[in-house]
Amino acid sequence: MWLCAAGSAWAGTGGGDANSMQKTLNDLCSAFGMPCPQLAPNLTELVLETAALENAPPEMVRAFNSIPPTASVNAGNPPAGIPSSLSPLPLSNLTPIAFIAAQNSGQAPRVTQLGNPSANSFLYAATDGIFPTLSPTTLYLAFDYPPLTNPASAAARGNDIADICLPLTVLNSNNTESPMPTLLRVLNANSPPGNAVVAVGSCSGGGVPTAMASDLGLTVTVSFQSSPNSAARHAVIEVQIPLLVTGATDPPYFFNPGAISLVLPGIFTVPLPGFTPKVNGLPKLPIGMSPVAAQFTASIASNSGATVLPAVNAYGAIATDGEVLVSAPLP
Repeated sequence: MWLCAAGSAWAGTGGGDANSMQKTLNDLCSAFGMPCPQLAPNLTELVLETAALENAPPEMVRAFNSIPPTASVNAGNPPAGIPSSLSPLPLSNLTPIAFIAAQNSGQAPRVTQLGNPSANSFLYAATDGIFPTLSPTTLYLAFDYPPLTNPASAAARGNDIADICLPLTVLNSNNTESPMPTLLRVLNANSPPGNAVVAVGSCSGGGVPTAMASDLGLTVTVSFQSSPNSAARHAVIEVQIPLLVTGATDPPYFFNPGAISLVLPGIFTVPLPGFTPKVNGLPKLPIGMSPVAAQFTASIASNSGATVLPAVNAYGAIATDGEVLVSAPLP
């Protein structure tokens, strides 16, 4: 039943390029009766979005669409538990995606297989639901960064520990969505009045902070601790983001008799409204993390050097069952 409804989305078009993959995604969106994100020419985003809507492994989506399954490194985590158990995020129960981050230049981080001894930067991502009984409400991110072991070193950078680009989304009054890229600047935990500010509408790194992270419903914590990736105390930066999932923009995420979700029921049971700011200068519209595939980047300080350096460059999407899929293309 599902194969007939999804049509060419699972079978693939055989083209193996971004244009063919976008057509595959368009067909799938049409079957779901949903507005379709136009993600070409980014092949990684297209694969993740298709995988998220089909509840399929990204490797299988690539294989069925004539894309080498080994062209990227992937990580996936099912819903990780109730909110009270996710502070901090249980890293030992989750699978990260790993990078090799240069420590003395602005060179882009290189994704690598988990277990590579050269890996020194790790991104964890999971929602807070319990499949299949408890709907998620929040996306949890953890940036596990062993190179930063000295919290005092951030003072030399004006207390700037990390610059994280979050692909937030705004829900417009007409039930359409608009991207709102947001630079999250994580400051030294001892710097008043908090440890995170945001520059809304810019991920260039040069944006001037316009609000506190809490003004957008974001929760940020910085700790120095051991982790599954390093026994030494080092920086772990966690970010909590309210989910923005609605029936108008994301219909396959909800049980809808007669639709494909009857065959592949999602974990989401009620619309998730994100967070509505009440601060001057910010849009008074719901803001949050859409499940649609998007890019996440982070630059983080180390014990040496005068600035934050690129540490993470990955793409993520949230599947209809609450699983968070993360992928980064190999060079």
